[in-house]
Amino acid sequence: MPTADDLKQSMSAKLVQMADNHYQLGQLDKAIDYYRQAMAIARESAEPAVQRRILVNLALSVLRLGEFDHAREYYDQALHLGHLAADLQDAQTESNEILLLIQLGKIYYQQGNLEKAGLHLETAATRALDFRSVDDRAGARLQHLAHACLGFVRVSNPAAESQENRQSALTYGESTNDEQIVGTALIGIGLTEALIEHPAKSVNSLKEAVAKLHTTRDQMLDVEARACLCLSLVETDQSENAVYIAHEILDQEHANLSERARCVVLTALGLAQSMTGEASASIDTLHESMALSRDILNRGDGVGLWMLGRSFVGVGNAHEESGNIKEALAAYLEALNLPQEIKETSIHLKALLGAGAMRLQSNPEQARQQFDLARSAAQASSNRIAEALALAGLAQAEAALGNLNEAYPLLEHALVTAEETGDQPTRCLIYVASSTIYRNAGKSNKAIKYAELALELARANHIKRLESQALGSLGLALTVAGDAGKAVQAVEYLLEALELAKVTGDYRRQTYLGGLGAAYAAIGEAQKAVDLYSQALAEARENDDRSGEVIWLANLANLYAYLGHTKRAIERYQQAIKISEELGDQAAQASTLVGLGLAYSELDQLHNAVTALKSARALFRELGDQKSLAQTDELLAQIEA
Repeated sequence: MPTADDLKQSMSAKLVQMADNHYQLGQLDKAIDYYRQAMAIARESAEPAVQRRILVNLALSVLRLGEFDHAREYYDQALHLGHLAADLQDAQTESNEILLLIQLGKIYYQQGNLEKAGLHLETAATRALDFRSVDDRAGARLQHLAHACLGFVRVSNPAAESQENRQSALTYGESTNDEQIVGTALIGIGLTEALIEHPAKSVNSLKEAVAKLHTTRDQMLDVEARACLCLSLVETDQSENAVYIAHEILDQEHANLSERARCVVLTALGLAQSMTGEASASIDTLHESMALSRDILNRGDGVGLWMLGRSFVGVGNAHEESGNIKEALAAYLEALNLPQEIKETSIHLKALLGAGAMRLQSNPEQARQQFDLARSAAQASSNRIAEALALAGLAQAEAALGNLNEAYPLLEHALVTAEETGDQPTRCLIYVASSTIYRNAGKSNKAIKYAELALELARANHIKRLESQALGSLGLALTVAGDAGKAVQAVEYLLEALELAKVTGDYRRQTYLGGLGAAYAAIGEAQKAVDLYSQALAEARENDDRSGEVIWLANLANLYAYLGHTKRAIERYQQAIKISEELGDQAAQASTLVGLGLAYSELDQLHNAVTALKSARALFRELGDQKSLAQTDELLAQIEA
């Protein structure tokens, strides 16, 4: 005759069977209710192993409803009941327990606790390996699933073992047509490829991951894959697609979006916004991304460092496009100051190029140093596009320092390298740089030729942001040609450049304003020239561009002197000299002193005129500018005669 305990055990077993059936049908509320009833009876009569089975199944059920805390509580109770013997009788429970460990690991990851996530997944992988002696097929699947999850949890871990586990899981998943394992493994592989500069590969990997995980209905991993895909799309110049996916993810307010995924999505969105001309939105998004990057980095997630680097470069780009030179330089320098892991990546290279470009006007010597570092880094990583841009930057820096003999060979090398890459935006940028160098060197025909090539290329490839630069370069080149007919053409091109600059956010707007002023001066419309120089001066001051301020003050002074407003001219010359002296720009200071000397001479203040010209002469001599030195000596001789 059965005892009371026998009856209780029989009732408990029936309740468990009913719970299992409902669990398999996805009727989780009913399954949980039956498991709880079974557990209430089992506590009084069943063996610890039976109780553990019920608790593990109960934990799995509540976890599928998103009740992580309850799942963890039930599993903690199960652990206190001792370990199961991995025999045939307990095979299903052991399998469920390994699966529970994997699921708990994923939730810990989602909550940002990578340490606990890793420990649970490692335990699952070890248990699965042992379980293979009981059920090789089930054990192998669970082992590779655990390794696939570890692969994306520890995606920033460069250890060979992590890479091998990811690849092994992928190989196993492909051989068994297991879409969950394939999709999970590809998240880690795809994000790793994106982080270590293989964006084209990462796009393919992550698109496949999204396709596989969509069919498994694992929402958490599906979002992880799509978040990583956003970043890869941005890295491969598919910004519009990245923006669409990013908004889709963020707008749905997924409860299962991990902080890492949110950080990656925000970084990708901010970078994409920068590339599509939404500079202000980009800066706001990337500042939010930076805060999250620091949070996850402080919790041991190395992905935060990579996102932080990208965010600084993105903020630099956005400020650069907005004409905020000081802020752009600060962001690029922040990226350059990041830890060693960033030093051998395109993030560091982009920051070097950005910092060099921002220092070309104010400090060409430092710009030269940064472009030289960028050239070395580009050559080391076989990045030919970056090498071409670094060479062009070096050429511009040397030209700004007056070293034209060094600038021209660098420029030719940049042009050849750009042609070899076949990258149209890079070619266009280097044509613009060539036009600038030749214009400043007084070779207007070559300046016009390269500006025309840049404009033709920008329009043929519909690159609006470069079209405004090309139009501006062509207008400026025509202005300095010294021909009234070309000055009229220059007005047309510069007006078009200014109009397009409003759309593209081209920060060179003040240069185009000044160039337009010079063009109007050349065709005799002096008041328009004064107004435009004044606008350019105001923009330089607004952007804290002190070098630009010197240029427009000097241009205004020259124009006032030409118009006979000598006292106004002297006032502007003195302001320009003071700023150029503070900046240490001896070339600008010397040329402005010459203008000041001539202005004093017009007022017959010969002592002041001689003093200014002698100061200019000393600076030209120190700079080694023999041509300007000779011209200044000639002026002194005329005044002192």
